[in-house]
Amino acid sequence: WTTHGGSNWTDDIVVDTTSLNWIFGLDFVDENHGLATGSSGQAYVTSNGGRNASDWTRVIADTAKGSFYGNFTMYPDGNYYISGSSFCTSTDYGMNWTRHHSADANYDFGMTFPDKLHGWTGGGDDLFGSSGWVHRTTDGGATWSTSIFNPLYPVRNIYFLDTLKGFALGGNKY
Repeated sequence: WTTHGGSNWTDDIVVDTTSLNWIFGLDFVDENHGLATGSSGQAYVTSNGGRNASDWTRVIADTAKGSFYGNFTMYPDGNYYISGSSFCTSTDYGMNWTRHHSADANYDFGMTFPDKLHGWTGGGDDLFGSSGWVHRTTDGGATWSTSIFNPLYPVRNIYFLDTLKGFALGGNKY
């Protein structure tokens, strides 16, 4: 972390030495509430800025122990949406999670919700050279569309500015 615009960094935070968990995503919804997502169904949450290891709490977001890759969505009221092997939601700043099925039977990467009803997720299977996909929901993730976009390569991140304008990016290798 840095408080000097990136000219000086503090790199001594180790949030978990007891488990094998790669961290793939990090975001803050305000200066106190942050979320880090990774593998093994785990996430780390902070409610006080996360500057020390003791500021982060490890929680199980996906009881099936799946991984979370790509971007995710957080709201200031504590509603969080993450995707990967499963689609998981929280209403209490990431302290407790509800596991749902992913939009695609294979695997979802990035996820975006410009409002609490409309969301998009992307994915693909680069191990076998398959194309990517994008699915959408209009009911907060209760149901997902069939694939509405099939680019040549898997979609890694997706972001919508509002319910009409969005971006998807990806590639055929990590």
